[in-house]
Amino acid sequence: MDPDGAAAWSLEAHLATLTVDALHVLAWQNTEDGTKGRNKPKPIPRPGVKEAREEKARRIRHSAGEWQKRRAARRAALEARKPRAAEGASPAHT
Repeated sequence: MDPDGAAAWSLEAHLATLTVDALHVLAWQNTEDGTKGRNKPKPIPRPGVKEAREEKARRIRHSAGEWQKRRAARRAALEARKPRAAEGASPAHT
């Protein structure tokens, strides 16, 4: 059995942790930080969840990098069109 896997906790342990997390959020909501939406309490770490969070973070980083590449390509295409449009344009009012 993997001691760090999700099976390391019983159903009761998962439910108790969920309850504690909910109580932390409830208490936080009644604070000044909670009313302003800042410093939200972090959930208690659960076994097997770290890997999923790391995978999500990797996907986000990857998609952000892809987005930056596409944005750079669009900007380059727009810049490439500017001189051609200016060279081929005829004066509208002469």
